[in-house]
Amino acid sequence: MSKFTCVLCVVALSLSSVYVTRAHKPNLRDAWRSELDECAKEYPVTNDEIDTAVRSGDSSNLNPCFNFCVFNKTGFFTENGEYDLKNGLIKLRKAIRDDEEYTKFEEVATECTEDKNTSCDEKAKCDSANRLSLCFLRFKDKVRI
Repeated sequence: MSKFTCVLCVVALSLSSVYVTRAHKPNLRDAWRSELDECAKEYPVTNDEIDTAVRSGDSSNLNPCFNFCVFNKTGFFTENGEYDLKNGLIKLRKAIRDDEEYTKFEEVATECTEDKNTSCDEKAKCDSANRLSLCFLRFKDKVRI
């Protein structure tokens, strides 16, 4: 009986460590928490609105300039509204340390920044950021947002 109890405890501990590991996979909202909070103050957006956008896969309910603010602060856009994939990935790598998860984010970011239609016009910068946000959300089943 004690052998069975011991085996049962080992199995339970193994399963719980697998669950904890999966539950703590990195996601963009955790990685970019300070940028999200800072931009939400500048362009009033609530966590509920962000959650709704992520669940629905549609960020059109968010102020597009909020999206630009976040992507600019995380390195994916320059101040002039141009994509900066290299800088964005460098900053993302510092936040996402899990190699497998980072590779997934890198693939998504690379695909989503292929649109080179960027401009320094304020509205165009925000529109480009909104397109980038929508693209990231299309891959929410591949990467944790």
